Amino acid sequence: MSAFIQDVRYAARTFRTNAGVTAVVLLTLALGIGVNAAIFSFVDAILLKPLPYPNADRIVGIWERRPSGQPNSMTTLNYLDYAKQSTVFERIAATTACCAYTMLGGDPAPTAMIALLVSPSYFDILGATAAHGRTFMPGDDHPGRDHVVVLSHRLWASRFGSDASLVGRTIQLDAEPHTVIGVMPENSPFDRMYVELWLPLTFGPDRMNRTSHWLLSLTGGALGLLKPGVTIDRARAEMEAIGARLSAAYPNTNKGWSAVLQPYATIVVGKDLQQSLYLLLAAVGMVLLIGCVNVANMMLARGLAREREVTVRLALGAGRGRVIRQFLTESLLISISGGMLGIAVGYAIVALLKSTLAALPVSMAILPILIPAEASIAVDWRVLSFATVLSIVSGVAFGLAPAVAITRASQTVSIGSGRRTSATAVHRGAGGALIVAEIALAFMLVANAGLLIRSVVNMRQADIGFDAVNVLTAELPVRERRFADVGQLRAFMQQIVVNVRALPGVIDVAFTDGMPLQGVPTVMFFQIATRPVVERAQRPLADYRLVSPSYFRVLGLRLRRGRVLSDLDRPHTPLVAVINETMARQHFANGDAVGQHLLMNRPEFGPVYSGETAAFEIVGIIADERLTPFDDKRDHPAIYVSNQQDGRGFAGVVVRTSVAPSSMQRGLGTAIAAVDKNQAVTEVKTLDQLKSDAMLPDRLRSALMGIFATIALVLSAVGIYGVIAFSVVRRTQEIGIRAALGASPMNLVRLVAGGGMRLAAIGVGLGCVAAIGANRVLSAFLFGVGTTDGLTLVATAGVLAAVAALGSYIPARHATRIDPLAALRAE
Repeated sequence: MSAFIQDVRYAARTFRTNAGVTAVVLLTLALGIGVNAAIFSFVDAILLKPLPYPNADRIVGIWERRPSGQPNSMTTLNYLDYAKQSTVFERIAATTACCAYTMLGGDPAPTAMIALLVSPSYFDILGATAAHGRTFMPGDDHPGRDHVVVLSHRLWASRFGSDASLVGRTIQLDAEPHTVIGVMPENSPFDRMYVELWLPLTFGPDRMNRTSHWLLSLTGGALGLLKPGVTIDRARAEMEAIGARLSAAYPNTNKGWSAVLQPYATIVVGKDLQQSLYLLLAAVGMVLLIGCVNVANMMLARGLAREREVTVRLALGAGRGRVIRQFLTESLLISISGGMLGIAVGYAIVALLKSTLAALPVSMAILPILIPAEASIAVDWRVLSFATVLSIVSGVAFGLAPAVAITRASQTVSIGSGRRTSATAVHRGAGGALIVAEIALAFMLVANAGLLIRSVVNMRQADIGFDAVNVLTAELPVRERRFADVGQLRAFMQQIVVNVRALPGVIDVAFTDGMPLQGVPTVMFFQIATRPVVERAQRPLADYRLVSPSYFRVLGLRLRRGRVLSDLDRPHTPLVAVINETMARQHFANGDAVGQHLLMNRPEFGPVYSGETAAFEIVGIIADERLTPFDDKRDHPAIYVSNQQDGRGFAGVVVRTSVAPSSMQRGLGTAIAAVDKNQAVTEVKTLDQLKSDAMLPDRLRSALMGIFATIALVLSAVGIYGVIAFSVVRRTQEIGIRAALGASPMNLVRLVAGGGMRLAAIGVGLGCVAAIGANRVLSAFLFGVGTTDGLTLVATAGVLAAVAALGSYIPARHATRIDPLAALRAE
């Protein structure tokens, strides 16, 4: 123990003596360990920790499955059959976010709340209880008893001031009284969800069919809790058997359809989020490796500077193991100190990332990487343990190899001989190898960041099919049964159009059932009328856009053939539709689509489809409008129908202006309030903002990778500088002799910097080969750029070459200022 304490004291003295080097090492380790601890806190909370629900391993999400194999929302009668006929579930609950926005009336102004409609057993499946009051019980979903609501703690605190007496009282939702029966716990998954309140899911008579696929939430159309001992494979087999029976019994709606079961843990953590976390973890791992390479080179240089000391100690009888232990003590002491600083850095990075993510708008683009509510991200004991182990491993990694190399080399040097040939060779060989590895790692990281940045640039420049300049959008959440008939709905919409068009600076206004770039709320079965008729369940699907005729003018959508929808397309005129180029290419490749007829659901009032068919004439083809965020690389055949011919409601308005759209926001709200003071207006954004939102995951990934790549470049420059600078010090006498014999400053620069550039060239070559192989994991995140993009690889090589040149030139320039006489007198 006394020997260990002696080693620690001696190490502390050496660090004080070399305070500058010690500070650089501590900063390098703090950065490397800090970013690793921060990203690991996300990985641990999201991917490694068990879900915070009892029996979480038995919870499954349930969808219907199309004949193509894709998951699909569920119909009421199919859900009820699956629930009734299955024997594998202890409990099952239907869920839907179809009516997510629910207006909360009163003062302040009407506010749109995000609601989830669930069966009473929903909370029982998740093993959740209310912190105040209760959750739903059987019977709460019966008509007449369904005006009850459970609030999130977040909403209860922010809107109602944490008033405990609120439970049992009524609040106004959609201008109807609802009794608050419970408040969910604080800091629970239900407090971190995007959902703010829960309502009972009621199956009205209009929902009792197999044609309206409306049951859908992020976790499926239903949640199920498997009975103890039931495997998910057995449950899948039983649900598929039920699906086969339904397919045979109801071929028009169910032929070829079945059910999909997925473990809840794999639902809440999507594939995109997993891949993003693994990508970031690999990136920060490279940053730490580069940092360790730098520190190892510094430790090697320090050991070489202590060559005489090591030689004397070995000559006086110290065992080689004793000397190595001293070096390891020094490296562990500094690595643990760096680790402690790294934990502080990790705390700061986690806080910054959490605040950044919390500020992101919840949109279709962000959903694939939305941090699950089940993940409680914090720098806890698990993260602290990870950082501690990382510090110790790093200390051993960058301390052991230099210690072994220096003691081995020192054994060949005699005291007073003045020879350093063996040790210098060791430093040149080991240091050079470390620099090559550092450059190769930095190349991979910078290339990855470059590809992601190029991808974002391509998104910004991509053809989205419309003119986004001076267009303002606003969502107008409306409950399903607000209007008694389609006449009231259209009168409401027309009055909004009149009021908004009257605003100074407004050119035109249009209604839509979904905002551009934010996904399509509805898909539609269709049948080309001239082709053999098949069962509805076997028909292809297309995105279904319900818009006002002015939508094409407001967005500036480009007409390819025929005409767009017109104000003359009225409820009692022949039904018409416009399709996009993808639809025409996929389904009318051998003929002109204009003039053809599509068999689709008959227009009706309200959100429910009866299943009756009507023929729509295709009157025009438009250029593809970008319907979904950029991460979605699927083709989207789309059908546009006028809201004058199909009265299924709307989502909001788009307004083209002649002035800055941001200046219109207050006036837009005032114009809509003049029609209905209780109408909530939400998500008021320009189209440019929606486009920016559609790129959020990619911008976030590229920003983080860019930061890590910048750190890698700085560390690489420092590493090259350190190696070349130490080489200059060791070769002072040689440089002085060359200068005395007439070597020009340029010759000396080439001599010194040439070694660094050769190492950089080898590292760039190895890094390029490694990057081409490793970049394949990025393919899922790239837009308009390949994983072996030549421009990115060449640019990366250029950046690394510039960094290497800078790191080599500074010490090389210093070498030209060495006084030959002083150098000749140097030892």
